[in-house]
Amino acid sequence: MIRDEHAASDVPRRPMSGQEIDDLLAALDVTAAELIADAESAEREHDRWHDEHERMVERRLPHNAADPRRSLVDQRERVTCETARALCEACRRWLVWWADAATSAVLCTARGTPVDPARLALADPGGICDAEVIEELLGSSEMDRMLIGLTARMQPGPGLDGRYVDAARLAQEEAARRGFRIRHDADGEVTVVVDEVSAESRRRRLWGDFWIEHRLPVLPTAADLVELLGPCGAPEPTVEAVRAAAAAVDGLVAAELRLCELEATDRGLADVAETDRCISELDRTFEVLAGYARTLTRALPAVRAAAAANS
Repeated sequence: MIRDEHAASDVPRRPMSGQEIDDLLAALDVTAAELIADAESAEREHDRWHDEHERMVERRLPHNAADPRRSLVDQRERVTCETARALCEACRRWLVWWADAATSAVLCTARGTPVDPARLALADPGGICDAEVIEELLGSSEMDRMLIGLTARMQPGPGLDGRYVDAARLAQEEAARRGFRIRHDADGEVTVVVDEVSAESRRRRLWGDFWIEHRLPVLPTAADLVELLGPCGAPEPTVEAVRAAAAAVDGLVAAELRLCELEATDRGLADVAETDRCISELDRTFEVLAGYARTLTRALPAVRAAAAANS
């Protein structure tokens, strides 16, 4: 009998050893660098074809006439643009996985608690987690399930304000937003279940609306990490390195929130300098996330030694 690859695993999980954690985080470091290099190469290729496309536009080529060379440049510009965007988004997903895994490993190690391999896999963009494990690690959301289920069972029609409401569509959208999916059985009965296949659903369960709206993970602040690492006995240079890396992420989040505020109030048009500052900060997103994840990865052995000495 061939086992369904999406079926729940019956293999018991065991805590990861220090070496296993270090190996995983080191592999994330190496693969992140490879993916970033791919994205940068794709961006350069797009820039090349974009410049060529712009040169053709400037020539004011005639309309209503076939021009295979112009069309080829146009298609290459479009395809390389799509590739560059896709690789950029892949880099973001990879870096938030590494940042999340490194953070979880450091937090557990400093607190003296075991590191669950499934927890470090939750944000894996190419992985699948069992629904039961997701619920175990992230908690159950029975109220969300109930409200989504009620909405899915409603008939479409006018709402309280008289406007047409497609309840099924609203239920699907809310389920996706909360990391669930709606299942219909043969009789049409609705069941709201955890989306165990989609990595995006797990990211939404992990970081909620903040991830959806800002495409950034929710990580401990610099102050939170210092408060944790100091008492566990981590060396001062380690604590300071982690503090600086986390402060850079705090600055990234602040820039994102400030830019959203400026755009929402149209003040960005008036305060050009502030808008440019925020955009410049956000241009460093990959650099900052990679720096944070790498710093925590390298700090982990020192945190582990300090925690063991204090246990």
